[in-house]
Amino acid sequence: MYDYLRRYRRWRKDRAFYRQGLTKITCGAYEIEAPESHLLIELQKSQPYRDLCLGISAKCIMAKYPSGTIVDIGANIGDTAAIISTHARPNKLILIEGSDYFFDILVRNVSQLPGNIVCKKVLVSDVSEATSGAFIHWGGHRLFS
Repeated sequence: MYDYLRRYRRWRKDRAFYRQGLTKITCGAYEIEAPESHLLIELQKSQPYRDLCLGISAKCIMAKYPSGTIVDIGANIGDTAAIISTHARPNKLILIEGSDYFFDILVRNVSQLPGNIVCKKVLVSDVSEATSGAFIHWGGHRLFS
């Protein structure tokens, strides 16, 4: 009975998460979509310059390696890609996201960004044997269980 209740509660939380609406937020020079409960919305209010160091770092790295490729593992909704695209013009940007939910939002968001951007729906893991489980979405992020 305990296992059934645990699964039922998880199902209800997931259903509520997937049904939430999307809102527009500004990341760098771009306006992107984010789930209404995304953690980034609150972080932008309390830490408005939080991502500036990422943009400055990307600009310096691309100046040193102009033909380099930037890889973002766990790209979520593409907020990091928007920041990088604001401050630097990378030769190629590869965005990796394993969640079906966030991948769809990511693809829509990066369609407005300039440059050679490739999105891949892949789960990256450090274990050699097969991994099974499910994503647990919360606050704009996901855990793997």
